[in-house]
Amino acid sequence: MRTWRTGTVTAGVLLIVTGLLWFLQNFISIPFEKLLLNAWPVACILLGVEILAFHVLRKDGTLRFHWASVVLLVFVMVVSLGFNFVNVVLNELGIQFHTSEVAIHDTKKVPDTIKEIVIDVPRGDVTVRGAESNKLVVTGSIMVPAGDEKEAEEKLLKFYSVKILGDKMYVQVKQKYAEFIDFTDSDALLDIEVPKFLETKTIVNNGSIELKNMENTAALQLDNGNIQVENFAGTLQGSIGNGMITIEEAALQGNSNLTTNNGAILLGLKINQHLKIYAEGFNGDINGNIPWVKQTQEGMNVGEVVLGDGTNQLIMKANGEITVNQ
Repeated sequence: MRTWRTGTVTAGVLLIVTGLLWFLQNFISIPFEKLLLNAWPVACILLGVEILAFHVLRKDGTLRFHWASVVLLVFVMVVSLGFNFVNVVLNELGIQFHTSEVAIHDTKKVPDTIKEIVIDVPRGDVTVRGAESNKLVVTGSIMVPAGDEKEAEEKLLKFYSVKILGDKMYVQVKQKYAEFIDFTDSDALLDIEVPKFLETKTIVNNGSIELKNMENTAALQLDNGNIQVENFAGTLQGSIGNGMITIEEAALQGNSNLTTNNGAILLGLKINQHLKIYAEGFNGDINGNIPWVKQTQEGMNVGEVVLGDGTNQLIMKANGEITVNQ
């Protein structure tokens, strides 16, 4: 009878199970991270069962270990414990290699005391539309650091919130702690309906902003991407680091300002505007069907025009072409 060396059965079972799971992942979803996290206790249990089985079946035998198998089991335990430690550290730092999409369907009543709605999204495409209601309605989806959809839903409240501070209502998508070490796509896709007569401020680092059917003061701030505004009446403050500003059917009031550091501005005004416009274009011309008075100053194209009685004011600065049509 061959000598039973403890560790061989445990190592064999682990190899068979690992190979089987690796094969099955071609057909079903298997969370290998969780398998690695639990590999070391499973190895301990199997080895313990094998030792007990040896003492039951061979009471008079001498316990001997198969050292190659033991080394394999120790290796599995070390890898599992190391992965466990690294996983804890990454979670504490907010570093994730996987994200999952989670849907948002959120409706909140806007109190009468609210004067401004502030929308803050690190990365994503955000549409803000005005409505004849006193409700804030947020629909769409965001990507959160999670291994699956269930975990993503559990983490949603950590990365999305609506809160009231004073006379302002905030809609915020939280940035991950260590987004500078981000191996995933964490873009948001949000459609936000707000009372059309409230002031709004929308801040997006990377992505796009669309503003539709609003009638008050609006501030749009974007680092990289495009801004598009449709059917707007009021005071508009828009700035982009890199990208284009496109505005259609606008009736500007008060003192508005549009700036892009690297991109063009295309403005379509409603007729019968009372607006004084001053435009500065670097590396681009100033165009449109309004009666511009143009000149060149230190290599920069400058244009001015007064529409109607000029009671409202618009200043535009772009590192690119500026076009205004009415």
